[in-house]
Formats: sequence, C-alpha cells, structure tokens
Amino acid sequence: MFDELVKFISAINKSGTAVPLGTLRASAAEELAYEECEPFLPLRDGDVVFCPSCYDGDSFRLTWIDGLGCKSRIMGRLAGVDTPEMNGSSDKEKVLALRAKQRLSDVIAGEFVTIRTPGNEKYGRALCDLQTAKLASVSDYMLADPEICRPYDGGRKLSWD
Repeated sequence: MFDELVKFISAINKSGTAVPLGTLRASAAEELAYEECEPFLPLRDGDVVFCPSCYDGDSFRLTWIDGLGCKSRIMGRLAGVDTPEMNGSSDKEKVLALRAKQRLSDVIAGEFVTIRTPGNEKYGRALCDLQTAKLASVSDYMLADPEICRPYDGGRKLSWD
C-alpha cells in the first residue's frame, strides 16, 4: 500500500500539483500520520552540494539540484564549532570574524562539498559537518585555529572579547 502511495504522490508532485490529503485513501493517510514521518531535512549524509559563499566562519550558503530537477538552496551552519560574529560587539570580535570567514571561505567557497551528519538547528539552517576533496572534516579544520574557532554544542556562547 505504501509503495502505491509513493508512486501516486511522486506522479502528482512531478506535475507541480499539491496532493490534498482528502484524495488519499484512509489507509494511505494513516501511513502519513505526523508522528510516523521524519522531520523535513532537505540534505542527507553523503549528498554533494555546491557552496557559493560563506557568511561568516561557521555559516555558509548551499545550493543543489534536487531529484525533481529543482534548483534548491539553504543556509548551513558548521556543526560543533563557534566563531566570532560579523556584527560582533567589539572591533576585536569583528576582526576575528573576518579571519574566521576567510579561513572557512578558503576551503569551501566556490567548491562542491559533501554533507556529513546533517540535522536541523534552531534558526532553520542545516546543521552539518562538511567534507571536501582535501579535508575529511571542515569542522576539525576550523577547530585547529583556537584563536578564531571554539567547540560548540548548542549552549550558551562565550564572549570573544
């Protein structure tokens, strides 16, 4: 039954038409119970995407063409790291932020990268590590410079001043 549902939805979605739940049979609707579905995450571990640019030392833009041929984009955040903010509270933090942005840009901006361990974070960005042709972990690469990058687990951030 579920396979029939997937084929039906896939055929409808290719035409760009939304699928009203009322048109699905009751058993198919049960398959789509909210609790049974995974939270939406457009990227999967191992996906290869393009990084056109970086916003700062831990945030970047990602673009790709999805399975339906649609051009897609999302903001990403590098998992496990914190870097100074571009709009920081002091000149020192802003200078460190520019250094962090440059360090990250040097390895991912304008490059294809592989998504590693993706998830969602509180501001709607994709939270993930990245792999490049030369680096197994961009997070580890950034953490190698403790003056501009610290480990981060999602809790309260420390000041860079």
